[in-house]
Amino acid sequence: MDNRSIALKKHVNSGELYIRAKNIEFSIINVNELADAIIELATNDYVGILNVSEEEPVSHYAFNKALCRKYGWNDSCVVANEEKERIYYLDNSLRKRILKTRIGRL
Repeated sequence: MDNRSIALKKHVNSGELYIRAKNIEFSIINVNELADAIIELATNDYVGILNVSEEEPVSHYAFNKALCRKYGWNDSCVVANEEKERIYYLDNSLRKRILKTRIGRL
């Protein structure tokens, strides 16, 4: 488990609320899909910066709920919070145009 999973597990075990932003989103990617994309890029002529992320961003709240589902944990401690400023993810439209590698959803 990574640090995020460990922090979440502490809250699940203790029952302490884990307040996570529902309106702050970020891009993630499965490491196996990232490896596939890197292999594809190695044989491609593309040069530059590329956001290799899944189709849709995921909020901190949804991410932690998904981690609970993945590990079979009770997710009742994960509570949504609305932050004043909504922070969005990077655009991945270029990745969709140049890579055939499918990037899944959490």
